[in-house]
Order: sequence, then C-alpha cells, then structure tokens
Amino acid sequence: MNVGELSPLQSRDMASRHVNVRIVSPWGLFPPYEVSARVIASPDPDSGNISPEDYGVGARTNANHAVIDPQFDYDPSLVSKDIDDRPRFLGTLDTLGPGLPRTPIYRTTRFQRGQSHVMRLTFAVGPQFFTPTDAEIITIEIAVAIV
Repeated sequence: MNVGELSPLQSRDMASRHVNVRIVSPWGLFPPYEVSARVIASPDPDSGNISPEDYGVGARTNANHAVIDPQFDYDPSLVSKDIDDRPRFLGTLDTLGPGLPRTPIYRTTRFQRGQSHVMRLTFAVGPQFFTPTDAEIITIEIAVAIV
C-alpha cells in the first residue's frame, strides 16, 4: 500500500488495497475449515511514525456458510472517523498480532462443493499525525485448517 497517497498534495480520505487469497480444493469438496492469520512483518515505525493499529483489516469471502469474525467483518476503507479524523477500525494489524496461535478470520460451518473459495482482505489507513512515505511492506501469514 502506498501511504504516500495521503500526502498534503493528495486529498484522499483513506488509502486502501485489496488482496485476494484463493483457497483451492483439488477434490471439489470443502470440509468445514478455518482461516487464521498473523503479522510476520509490520510497518516500520521509524518510517513516518505509522504503527500496526493505524491499519484497518477487513475480510470478505465467497464461501457459503462462512462466519467472519466480527473484528474483520467490514470494509475498513468505508469506516467513519472520530472527531480527530482518526478512522474507527474494528480489526487492525495490531489485532492480528505477531504471535501464535494465529487470529481467526473466518470459518465455514458445513461441507461444501466447489473448486475454490476466495477471501478478500482489505487494508486501509487514514490520514493521521504521521509523515507518509512511500510504500509500506506488510507480510501476513495465512493458515487454513480443517475444523
């Protein structure tokens, strides 16, 4: 994500990016499963004073019978802002955290037919009291486990 889009020369409410993750079943059948994640590499706090709680994280999936964790069941690029113009994110990179066990994002509740499911992760950051620089690199580990 290029947080330089939030510079004083660019009047944007939010910088956001989507990442699509395809979960494939070679058998054409999905047992109930859970998707979880953790942050492996966070934004560098020295690169403009931006931190993991400044990044909203939301998820969507086309899997039927999916229950998305309430912290991630939203589009962070569309959230309202508080009186200080800070976005009111539900889930953030800080919520995902770096530790084990990974943080659950969603789970399915029954067997389903199909070749693939797509999970769309949306990341967003709003203009705040940091100096935007160029692109920030964030590395997230995603795991799929049969439940």
